[in-house]
Amino acid sequence: MEQYWHQECQYFLTQTQYSNLDSEHNAVSLNRLPHAAENLDATFNLAVPRSHCPHCKTPLAWWHNVPVLSFLLLKGRCGHCQQAISMRYPAVEVLCAALFAWVAYAFPTGPSLAAAVWMLFAAALLTLTLIDLDTFLLPDSITQPLLWLGLIWHGFGPALGTGHVSNPTMEITLNQAVLGAILGYAVLGGFAYAFRLLTGKEGMGQGDFKLLAALGAWLGAEALFTIVLFAAVFGIFFGPMVQWLRGKALMAPFPFGPCLVAGGCAWLAGVNLYALLGQWALHG
Repeated sequence: MEQYWHQECQYFLTQTQYSNLDSEHNAVSLNRLPHAAENLDATFNLAVPRSHCPHCKTPLAWWHNVPVLSFLLLKGRCGHCQQAISMRYPAVEVLCAALFAWVAYAFPTGPSLAAAVWMLFAAALLTLTLIDLDTFLLPDSITQPLLWLGLIWHGFGPALGTGHVSNPTMEITLNQAVLGAILGYAVLGGFAYAFRLLTGKEGMGQGDFKLLAALGAWLGAEALFTIVLFAAVFGIFFGPMVQWLRGKALMAPFPFGPCLVAGGCAWLAGVNLYALLGQWALHG
């Protein structure tokens, strides 16, 4: 699995405009996972080597790594060489904190194992979104453990006493989770296979199949219709804006992973497109 991911990264990093990705533009795992593919013969992962300045390569002290606060105290510059630190670091940290606050809001009884597990889910989705935007890749080292964690959680979580959850979309049975994972992979896999038969081209990567399977494992089969439809609409209407922000041409390839994540967030926020379309059909 990991060797295949390494091969994908190596091909991408040597064949596309992203071959000069620098850690200045990536935060922690958003940078380290793709670059680990370039260091197969060296110790390079999420823990080793220590965090360092992308300019002077000096290892950072612990107080240089406090989210947002360190950036403010250092006035946006390296504490050693005084080179500017990318705004991406604090932006990702603030966004991650906002996601954690959203999850915490769903657990009004206070800190719990369930809240921590769902925060891990949120952090994984954010990481996948930004890696896909950068590299058009969704690493197996995140999507597959995320899928299995969803199944394990819905299988054993209830027995652990997860506490009160104010968001009903977070409470599904193991059967719903298993069906969601299977259908999630099959839906996009079937679409991609049909597209390849009709056009002779690859329309979607396997990482998207695995991401939707993971979302199905966490949110259940009922969520898949909303996730996929919302993702398609999001890509059509918001894709051009995202391309503009990324400095890309309007018709340049656009990763679908962030759209799927947006669909998952929409479902968690209470959007049910199947119900909305049903009501529209009934009332004309």
